[in-house]
Amino acid sequence: MSLYHLFVVAAYQAEIILCPLTNNLSFSQALRPAFQYYFRKATTGDVDAQFRLGVGYYYGLGIETDLNKALYWLSQAAKQNYTAAEVFLGVLNDQALLPNHTEQAALQWFFRAAKQNDPIGKTMLGIYYLYGRGNLVADPNIANYWLQQSVKLNYGLAQVYLAELYYSGKGVEQNYPHALQLFKKA
Repeated sequence: MSLYHLFVVAAYQAEIILCPLTNNLSFSQALRPAFQYYFRKATTGDVDAQFRLGVGYYYGLGIETDLNKALYWLSQAAKQNYTAAEVFLGVLNDQALLPNHTEQAALQWFFRAAKQNDPIGKTMLGIYYLYGRGNLVADPNIANYWLQQSVKLNYGLAQVYLAELYYSGKGVEQNYPHALQLFKKA
């Protein structure tokens, strides 16, 4: 799973307008007014603005890239149970994009998001249990549980992983027709 894929989904959940990520100076300058707007809103506690500001600092959208400020604003949003921020922080840890990244930290962020019925958080928990990541013991039964929960929310990536479980018979009774159905649905 790529960071870009998870970012797009997280951005969709947060209703961010995605722009092509570029090093073009005029592009960055064009985003400056939006950055300033979100900065004002974020300092008043607006959780959506805090998330957007964190993403802006992380990618250098409208401002110079600053990992410390990105983490600060993303953490502020996550403290208010903003699932897009929790998922984003989980992805940064999962993909080793932070200096002190750990799979355990990623797992904690994904669990917080999953508790709020977030399909990415649930899918990532399923993946972590499937492969025994984040110091978890690999358990296809628990992986199946989390993937099923995400499939109920029509999340395509969960459908792919669950289809693989049904195809291989890990954690579920092997069922080729059901695997095929899930693959098609994904």
